[in-house]
Amino acid sequence: MKTTGFRSFVLYILLFAFCGGFVWFLINLALNGSTWATQPYNGHIYGDDTAVSAGTITDRSGMVLAKTEDGSRVYAESEDIRRALLHTVGDSSGYIGTAVQAVHRSQLVGYNPITGLARTVLSDLGNNLVLTVDANASAAAYNAFNGRNGSAFVYNYKTGEVLVKVSAPTYDPMNVPEDLNDNEEYNGVFLDHTLSSTYTPGSIFKLVTAAAAMEYLPDWDTRTYTCEEEMDIGSGKVTCLNYHGELNLEQALGYSCNLYFAQLAEDIGAENLKKKAEEMGFGKNFSFDSVTTDKSSTNLSSSTSAIDLAWSSVGQADVMANPYHMALLMGAIANGGSTPEPYLTGGKSRTSYTLTDSSTAASLHSMMRNNVVNYYGEYLFDGYSLCAKTGTAELDDQTRRGMLLSIRSDAQWLNATVENLLAITKLEGGGMHLATTLELMDDIVEEALRHVSPAVREHDLKVVACDEPALVNVDARLMVQLVVNLVNNAITYTPAGSHIVISIGVDDGHVTCSVADDGPGIAPEDRERIFESFYTANHGLADSHRSVGLGLSLCRSIALAHGGSIEVAAADPHGSVFTIELPAADVSFDKE
Repeated sequence: MKTTGFRSFVLYILLFAFCGGFVWFLINLALNGSTWATQPYNGHIYGDDTAVSAGTITDRSGMVLAKTEDGSRVYAESEDIRRALLHTVGDSSGYIGTAVQAVHRSQLVGYNPITGLARTVLSDLGNNLVLTVDANASAAAYNAFNGRNGSAFVYNYKTGEVLVKVSAPTYDPMNVPEDLNDNEEYNGVFLDHTLSSTYTPGSIFKLVTAAAAMEYLPDWDTRTYTCEEEMDIGSGKVTCLNYHGELNLEQALGYSCNLYFAQLAEDIGAENLKKKAEEMGFGKNFSFDSVTTDKSSTNLSSSTSAIDLAWSSVGQADVMANPYHMALLMGAIANGGSTPEPYLTGGKSRTSYTLTDSSTAASLHSMMRNNVVNYYGEYLFDGYSLCAKTGTAELDDQTRRGMLLSIRSDAQWLNATVENLLAITKLEGGGMHLATTLELMDDIVEEALRHVSPAVREHDLKVVACDEPALVNVDARLMVQLVVNLVNNAITYTPAGSHIVISIGVDDGHVTCSVADDGPGIAPEDRERIFESFYTANHGLADSHRSVGLGLSLCRSIALAHGGSIEVAAADPHGSVFTIELPAADVSFDKE
């Protein structure tokens, strides 16, 4: 009886565990089913990098922007429209992760919790999308760029409907360039710059400085300063385009006088200007169609120098603005201080953002109207009643070059992050075909070193070759990427002057390639998880902005896909050693 009772007890425990696990699975299926079913590696949706069985997307007038035809995804007839709306509609491979085809893919493919992706009458009822954008207006905005990069965002500040959303660089999704990943012209092309980038705002930030004056300086409307074209402030000099003489705030905004706003900011104070900027949305993420945007920033503090405060007040120095946020701010000024959240689909906006009070909004609105009437010229706008403020990044050549290099670096990093994530998804899902060829590991390393970070010049790098031919059957492109990632990892996580040694060996039917460094090393508890996606070791040298933990995860995926392995160990006396082990190629030579 005791044995029977014990067995019953064990069975009850197993039954309870099974039921609990089943309930947990059902809950996760309800919450995440659509995400699971619509991953890019699902061959029922994506075949040969092409989204199939997806609904039709049209603009506000019914123009077809994307549809499935004969099992392939096709886009608008006009190439200008296809390019203009690439980052809004998306592409067939899912590279544009913030676009409609990525964000709303479960609706487009007709997923529902009951039948999944099976084609039924119910699933076909709701898999089309009508966007609020005007395709022709978007194409006009794109053509106005005239080959330049940037973004354009136009929305109805009363309703939230988005009319234009354009980001460049861009490409034609019907004719994807073969050099998309290699040509510098396309750096940052997978990024929607309206949502995920920041720019130097220039003089449009003077609206924020003016708003701060309205709050902290009681005599803001009568306060005057004199512009004599240039002025020494702190350790530097502030310049203006012209001599303006004595000005009040409204006149200074019309002339966009740098010297007026530099002196105004000195009286406001850095902390007060920062506080007002944050009230108006700087330092905050906003939401658009389930996408979280990049933050605008000022970098102001109590320790900000007088010259940095002066240039910050006119939208230079470290001030950066997100285009979507700037559109929201303009909408709030036009709408009495608050604006509905812009939307592309789904009808009326249900969220609103308050970015200033009604009194400040009215004063800024009046001054922006004055800009058009008395400074810019209404004749330029074909009878429209506009309120506006222009802005330009006015920097010296050295600063401009530094900022451009920084933007380029960030764009390249983001581009590489997207590519790594897509590669991991395809490798782990079996969706990537390996184009294997017979290669010497020495040649793989030599090619990889042509593509590593330029910061390698700050390190002492050495390659130790093997006496035997280290032959492997590999996809050369992927194997080069693996070595590049390992070397870049060593460069990133070791101080300048560190030693990096790449060693190639052949042993017992395997070819090995190790990358060793004498940096601070990796803690034992981190070594166990270092190859997991989105995991980074915390040893102080990593740039937290850059370390998203995808490079080593991709290394593991590439090694496993080739029937190999990758391991990390501690170096002696300190540092890390990453070792790839691959099956040696079975090559026989006929002897005469």
